[in-house]
Formats: sequence, structure tokens, C-alpha cells
Amino acid sequence: MLEPEKITYYMHTLDQRGEFLGLTNQGNWQEVNLVKTQAGQIRGNHFHVKINEFIFLLSGQVKVELWDCNDLNKKSSLILNAGEGIKITPYILHRFHYLEDSVHIQLLDTPFNSENQDLHTLIPDQV
Repeated sequence: MLEPEKITYYMHTLDQRGEFLGLTNQGNWQEVNLVKTQAGQIRGNHFHVKINEFIFLLSGQVKVELWDCNDLNKKSSLILNAGEGIKITPYILHRFHYLEDSVHIQLLDTPFNSENQDLHTLIPDQV
């Protein structure tokens, strides 16, 4: 069984000015994206060979499915709610089912390169 680590924010401050939410204070993130997705949609269904990815859900709810590409019998799923995230390492096939309209932040430790995307898929029957 693949054991994903659900990540929550490392710091939360609320005062008269508003709110501060510390998402991560570790890693070497080189690209940051804000992603909005409608309920019922699917994203991902791929894995990376080199890229580490961090997804932090700001709003909504997402079912995350994960497979170890080196052993597809090692799989797991979890539900991410607003305020939770997950780090996805290389060779972990990941698929996101959006249960609600959702907004998440995506961090990559390597900038996206359209000529060498590091997006890989497996035959659909295998997962």
C-alpha cells in the first residue's frame, strides 16, 4: 500500500488585519501556479520522472488517487479538503477527481518546459 503524506500549513495567524497561512517552508520550489477547477473534472493522470510537485487546496474538495509506477499494486487514495495538501514525488502516478469547485496552488521544483514536459502516462487498463 502506498502511504501518502497529507500536509497541512505550517503556520496560521489571524488578527484584525486578516489571515496569514504559511503553506510550506521547505524545498526549492521554482514554479508556482494557481489552478481553478470545476466539480466533476479530472486533472493529472500522469507521473513525473524528475519533478517534485506540491499541491495545496485553498477551497473545495478533491479525491486524490496515487500509484507507485514501480509497483502498480501499491496504490492509495485520500480526500483533500481546503487547508490540506500533498507532496508528489517522481514516479508516483497521480489523478485528481474534483468533488467540488476547487482552487489549489501547485508548486514545482523544476519550471515547466513545453519542449520537455516530464508528463508521462501509463496504459489506462493498468491503473
